[in-house]
Amino acid sequence: MYTPEGFVDTGRMPTDALLDRFLAGLTPLDPVAVWAHGSLGAGDYQEGRSDLDLIAVLPRPATARTAWRLGLLHARLRAEPLAGLLHCTYLSPDTVADLEQRHLTWAHQQLFKRTVTPVTRRELHSFGRVLHGESPELLLPPVPDRELHAFVVRDQR
Repeated sequence: MYTPEGFVDTGRMPTDALLDRFLAGLTPLDPVAVWAHGSLGAGDYQEGRSDLDLIAVLPRPATARTAWRLGLLHARLRAEPLAGLLHCTYLSPDTVADLEQRHLTWAHQQLFKRTVTPVTRRELHSFGRVLHGESPELLLPPVPDRELHAFVVRDQR
């Protein structure tokens, strides 16, 4: 169990406690879904070493107020063990299909915008872990093999 003073060992992993706190802090924004990809989704996550790669689908596109609220949420988590490894990109149902859309993202202790790559999208369809709400298959268009291959070739240049 986590308290404002720090970690109390209950046998649970710090990752679980951080994710619980993150999801609880996200609740006022009424997320449609929260998914894990990368090693956490694939099942080869190593606590303290692996990033926590997340995607949250919020009901509406992010506004300046949303960005402020998300920045505050992440600032409140900053002292938590492993918080520096938590990365989350925030999509909305209206923008989830747009490959060129730059979405609000928290990573490396800051907010910025970036796209969700075809590799990430494929990971979500192949082995994404649903932490809350709808599954990726219901909200995220699939990535055709040709599109994934073209992206990987372009990205390697």
